[in-house]
Amino acid sequence: MDKNIINNLLCWKRKKLKKASLFLHPDKPYFFISGAVFEEFLKNYKSCKSYRDSISIISSKYEVSQKTVRDDISKVIERVGSLGIMKGQDIRPFPDNEKIDGLFLHLTSRCNLTCPHCYRGKPGKRTELSSKIVDNAINELSQIEGSTLVLSGGEPLLYKGFNGILEYAAGRIKNVKVLSNGTLIDDKIAHLIADTRAFIQVSLDGASERTNDEVRGKGSYKKVMKGLERLRKAGAIKRCNLSFTIMKHNAGEIEKIIEMTESFGIPSVRFLVLRKEGCAVNNWERIGSGITTEEYEEVFKKLFYLGGNNNGSVSIEGGLSGFNVSFSNDEAMNPLLCPVGNSPAVDLDGKVYPCVLLMQEEFLMGDLSKDTLEDICKRREVSKIRTKCAERKKRVNKCRACTWNNFCQSACAGLAYECHDTIWETDNFCSVRKRLYDHVFNEMVDRASDSRK
Repeated sequence: MDKNIINNLLCWKRKKLKKASLFLHPDKPYFFISGAVFEEFLKNYKSCKSYRDSISIISSKYEVSQKTVRDDISKVIERVGSLGIMKGQDIRPFPDNEKIDGLFLHLTSRCNLTCPHCYRGKPGKRTELSSKIVDNAINELSQIEGSTLVLSGGEPLLYKGFNGILEYAAGRIKNVKVLSNGTLIDDKIAHLIADTRAFIQVSLDGASERTNDEVRGKGSYKKVMKGLERLRKAGAIKRCNLSFTIMKHNAGEIEKIIEMTESFGIPSVRFLVLRKEGCAVNNWERIGSGITTEEYEEVFKKLFYLGGNNNGSVSIEGGLSGFNVSFSNDEAMNPLLCPVGNSPAVDLDGKVYPCVLLMQEEFLMGDLSKDTLEDICKRREVSKIRTKCAERKKRVNKCRACTWNNFCQSACAGLAYECHDTIWETDNFCSVRKRLYDHVFNEMVDRASDSRK
């Protein structure tokens, strides 16, 4: 019996579920689920500091042999030990030379649609990122061995020389992704996606023409359907995912959009909450005020259920910031799960910000018209913003003593800033996440019980 594991577990947070107990690591997003007997064993062990006495107390209480109790306790401890999470490693600090691993390039503000919820808002005076900055950014990202490049807009397919940029980037960067509204995908673009092995995300806000076109404009649904069909014929459909922004008018089409994703052979669909930013600010009464946080909660419960019951044919990504229950060991050792700073956003003037949600002057990291990516890293701009965001779970009052703070990590700093003009708050979905975590972990127990029947 490894008493070090037992003593370590005494420091873990515990939460009572309906049919089990949830144990949560004090600093990292690790957890395990066990029955009431093990929780009682830890309680007795903490008070009497004797493994033998703790076993004896439980044996007498439940009128079972000490061997049975001992075997049950040993199985739990062995299972926890096998997870590799009890070795006492400290969370890694951010190095001073924290790297940029990806870039999010806003190529253009031009778009052929006028969506009322576009986070970019109406185009300003500058409409294009200079081709020189684009080329330099791709070369520099390649030189520092960055792995991801996102090409966005506006509508990136409208950017002059887009095809050449995609080919050039795909030859140098491991993962290149295009964020498109999908209406301009012709045969040439479809084959380009296939040939370069780039990824493309297509936005669709309804499983029916009527629902989608209500916000994206008349005729947009049919154009997207034709674009997806072209991707399929070109052999690029597996390089595609759909993005669906949840609003009052389309919340009832969640299951239908998943069915559509599956029918096209698209491997994943991503669901996002509506943000009150950009065009949505002036259109909020029309598109945003009708859906409540409680309705969002029901949507994400449904997504969790559907994600566990679709036989893995479609990956369902619920884009609710701070709602995470599954991590690799390497991720859990990182002080911050969010890639903020590691994959900064570049605006049309070449200015660099930690992410698309923190594109305010106070978060400016550099300017690619005069800085290199290496310059930005050397100035510790990446380390500084990541350190700040990692501190939020201990500095934000609501989060400091929260059961879920190692999982949520105070949620998205950008959304918090959007709601409160500061990153030292959490966003408006805090209560929703708490209830969702309760729901999801209880569902995990129920599913495990059902699988044993």
